[in-house]
Amino acid sequence: MRAERWLVARNEAIRLPTALEWERAARGTEKWRYPWGNEPPPDGERVNGKETGLGVTAPIGCFPQGVAACGAHEMLGNVWEWTATRYDHDDDLEVVDEIEPGDGMRVKGFSWHDGISHMGSGGRDGYDGDFRNFGRGFRPGCFLVVIS
Repeated sequence: MRAERWLVARNEAIRLPTALEWERAARGTEKWRYPWGNEPPPDGERVNGKETGLGVTAPIGCFPQGVAACGAHEMLGNVWEWTATRYDHDDDLEVVDEIEPGDGMRVKGFSWHDGISHMGSGGRDGYDGDFRNFGRGFRPGCFLVVIS
């Protein structure tokens, strides 16, 4: 892939964030409860949740008032996002590169099927790595690779 070669040439890589990296992006440096601050989301204005009535995943950018301080859209609602963290290792900084069938992996962010009042940047769940569902997705991140 051309993009992959370009990133490697710049000492960068694309991968899933760990659960801690995901939460840091969602909470910001102020450690907010929500990506935009500590005020709960008004129904349907900042997140795609059950109350919006869409009943499906929405394209990125449909909820611009819910943008995180880091510039990421839809960190809450829309889809549960896979992370590179095993289900029972939330504080683990190790990136899981390969998973086996039945390995539980951490997901973050809630989905369009969840109630907005239950959402928050610290929320989490876990599923087997081979689980497929319309309410699950991924958010790759670009990370600097240190080559010694």
